[in-house]
Amino acid sequence: MQIKKSKIDQLRDWWEVASIRLRRSQSKIYIVWFLGIVVFYSVMIGARFVTNNDPVFLSSKAGEQVVIANNTYELVESKIDDNNRSLTLSLGNTDLGISVEDYEVSASFEYRNSSEIQTKIETFTGDNNYMTIYATDLPKQWDVIKVHVSIKSETSEGDEVFYISKQDKKSEVITPPTENSVGAASVKYAIGLRQQLLDDLDKQEETIHQNTENNHETIARLTEQLSFQTETQQTDTQAQISNLENQNTQNDNQLVQLDKDRIEYLNQIEKLKERQKVFENH
Repeated sequence: MQIKKSKIDQLRDWWEVASIRLRRSQSKIYIVWFLGIVVFYSVMIGARFVTNNDPVFLSSKAGEQVVIANNTYELVESKIDDNNRSLTLSLGNTDLGISVEDYEVSASFEYRNSSEIQTKIETFTGDNNYMTIYATDLPKQWDVIKVHVSIKSETSEGDEVFYISKQDKKSEVITPPTENSVGAASVKYAIGLRQQLLDDLDKQEETIHQNTENNHETIARLTEQLSFQTETQQTDTQAQISNLENQNTQNDNQLVQLDKDRIEYLNQIEKLKERQKVFENH
């Protein structure tokens, strides 16, 4: 004899059947979706719409600093001339001292997405190890140039890599460098280093003056409160005032030193300008 199911049992049976059908439908949808993705990417790759995995290189930026052979060099500039298939890359020694040591500079190039050709490379040096690398007969087609720079002296040696990329480097006209033009550029760079130091001195001086002014204002407020304080409080306040006055004395000494440094840098700049005239008159 068949037992009649209750409404709840009938509802439960219906839900189980519906769930099974739903899971089967979802499985079919997932399979179709997966196959569609596979077909889609196969078509895209075949049509070369998907980019390759080559690394992206951006050009080394002017102002970038590197250490080569125990000296810190700054990338002053790099230029590319597509029409004349030439390149220049200049490095400046950030040390303000005068270098008397002889350095041997060499460079080599690597190209990405270009046939290998014999590039002509020349190196020019100016004052204080300033250097310019000049290359001609570059490939007609290339994406990235990897410039290897090596510096060697009797006591140290080192190398560094710089990049020049077509992706972010615009072509500009390059005037072939000479020993004279690189010498003038090296003096200009040396003047720029000292001018930057003068600008830094101005900022330091402004900060010190502001600190001294703030201390004076604080001392004035503390002095006004002395007559309303107990002896113990006055002792603490006097100690604070004395500390602030000592800070101002130190500030005054720093300002004196900054003035001496400023005079020295200005004198150096004047001498460098005389040196610059020597190159300009050649």
